[in-house]
Amino acid sequence: MKDLFGEEMSDARPSASKHLGPIQKIKHDLNYRPSDSKQIRCQTCKYLLCKEQNLKRYYKCRLIGNSSGPATDIRLSCVCKKWEEV
Repeated sequence: MKDLFGEEMSDARPSASKHLGPIQKIKHDLNYRPSDSKQIRCQTCKYLLCKEQNLKRYYKCRLIGNSSGPATDIRLSCVCKKWEEV
């Protein structure tokens, strides 16, 4: 494909991670995803943090960050490439 000046352009599109927010980029880089295994998941990871606030329980990851916002919440049934057993 050629640009306005007749120069050859690549068809490569920018990666999706360039358009993500900081927390979503960390999750993308860690390959945070639903787990295929019952033994390997955030629920059994050494980086899991449990935070109780206003009579609710929130699950966070030390690698992703521990904020009061919902962006850093994790699901116990997910996993990332940094998973380590407790």
